[in-house]
Amino acid sequence: MCNRAQRTAKLPRDAHYLFEVKFFSTLDLARTPYDIAGFVAMLQRQQVSSAVVLRRRNGLRRIASTLIALRRGKYQMRPGDDPAVPRIKLPPKSVHLGQKYELNALLQAIDDEYAQLEAVLDRAGLPRCAIVYEYDVQADPKVGYCKICEFLQVAPVPIKPALQRINDLPLSEVIVNFAEVRGHLAGSRFEWMLTAD
Repeated sequence: MCNRAQRTAKLPRDAHYLFEVKFFSTLDLARTPYDIAGFVAMLQRQQVSSAVVLRRRNGLRRIASTLIALRRGKYQMRPGDDPAVPRIKLPPKSVHLGQKYELNALLQAIDDEYAQLEAVLDRAGLPRCAIVYEYDVQADPKVGYCKICEFLQVAPVPIKPALQRINDLPLSEVIVNFAEVRGHLAGSRFEWMLTAD
């Protein structure tokens, strides 16, 4: 955080400095001594004044995209990149996302940590802008961009997104063991994620 403070010291006082944290406990927070509440408290001590929370409702597609990126060795897609999507195996009893999870448990853990983050931000009185990928980014990223600009009270400028979706195929065409995954999620509250975009 010291480097961040040093880099921003020369910015105008009204400049906005944004940085991303993948707060899931086995991702970025695993590299810190903090849980979510401790991390938010540390950010407030560093004068962080607001948060933008990007959430993807379909956790199964999020997990699949992560596995596709790992297989591809590339986490971002730019126009002109090879659009071929590698097929992946998603072992429902042992999904690796920082550690190994049973699939339902991982989807629940993701939901639980979003709920925890929202509660911590509420208790801290830290204003937040909620961006939902499926509503604010997927069809047109400018929707989310304008929402964030309004939240930060800055005028939007014309933009052209430089990145594109890593996978827009149905999961049934990407997950080689889709029938096994479908059987595993059958009857669970996450079953809808199998066919939703």
